[in-house]
Amino acid sequence: MKILLIQPNYRRIYAYAKNKEITPIFPPFGLAYIAAVLKKNNIPVKILESNVFDLNHEQIKNEIEDYSPDIVGITSTTSMIEEAHEIALLCNKKIKVIIGGVHASSLPEETLEKFERFDFLAKGEGEFTMLELVRKKPLDKINGLSYRKDGKIKHNLSRELNNNLDELPFPARELLPMDKYFSAGAKQTP
Repeated sequence: MKILLIQPNYRRIYAYAKNKEITPIFPPFGLAYIAAVLKKNNIPVKILESNVFDLNHEQIKNEIEDYSPDIVGITSTTSMIEEAHEIALLCNKKIKVIIGGVHASSLPEETLEKFERFDFLAKGEGEFTMLELVRKKPLDKINGLSYRKDGKIKHNLSRELNNNLDELPFPARELLPMDKYFSAGAKQTP
């Protein structure tokens, strides 16, 4: 089973980004932690950083098709949720799509009601929710997961916060183009 984690291109969406060269770009460490947990468990994973490389939908679709994942995970804030769904729609129907991030965690019911292409939703910390989903644990036994069953939205128990950070491997920075990230201040005085 192959997993593709996608950081949407927020520079494409934010109106203030008239000059993409000065719009800060930060690493998606949430995705990097999820990727690290999957890698530690010998699950093939890739992060598609569409923001850093300023990818459009056609380029994202080509990357998805080339990698041919079984599951696509997308992170999203509220301002990016429409864009995240547009990316989900680029995936063929064989691919399962899971949405995570702040918007999904805050509004799980509304997110699954409004956006039909999200098959699953991870609430809160997604590292072990994703791992259990990939390992095909019964859906109703995966804490932190929301999904549809028999036309209804199901919300499992919330996953407890992980207070044992030693359980987590370091984020999979090697899957990210670390030399491409910057903030306006750091670009002037790195």
